[in-house]
Amino acid sequence: SLDQAVKDNITVQALFMRAYAYFRMVMYHGGVPYVTVPQDRYEDDLYVPRNSTAECFEYILADLDEAISKLPEKIEKSSADYGKIDGMFALAFRAKVLLYMASPQFHPSNPWDNAHWQTAYEVNKQAYEELSSNGYALTPDYSNIALAERGPEVVFAVINAYPNKV
Repeated sequence: SLDQAVKDNITVQALFMRAYAYFRMVMYHGGVPYVTVPQDRYEDDLYVPRNSTAECFEYILADLDEAISKLPEKIEKSSADYGKIDGMFALAFRAKVLLYMASPQFHPSNPWDNAHWQTAYEVNKQAYEELSSNGYALTPDYSNIALAERGPEVVFAVINAYPNKV
């Protein structure tokens, strides 16, 4: 009975969260089984082979690209939806993923001259420029950074509502 727009928003947020969770796994373990379709424990073979690290990065970036194209560009800090994933956070996170993808951790034989560095640079520059143009900036007085709720540096908010952390 949910409206289709609500379903679509939940689906795209889940798509982002899948990329987020798999990135953490790839960062610590390298290639992992990247499951993109629901599995039935009674009918499907649950012993899914591992994907290569490169394949995992491709899937993560594809999930992030789809999420960026469908998420709202920016959720205002005054909105009731503040704290949900928006396009700005997805773009910033995509930039981070590309930095890791280019890093020596994933290119030990060619750490500083692999082709991924240029892409990482371009996407990080794009993320910086888009975040800056949307009002994100460094906190003017760093001594108050922990006191400035919903401050200019907050790209991905964690909302605390007593007694729960949401």
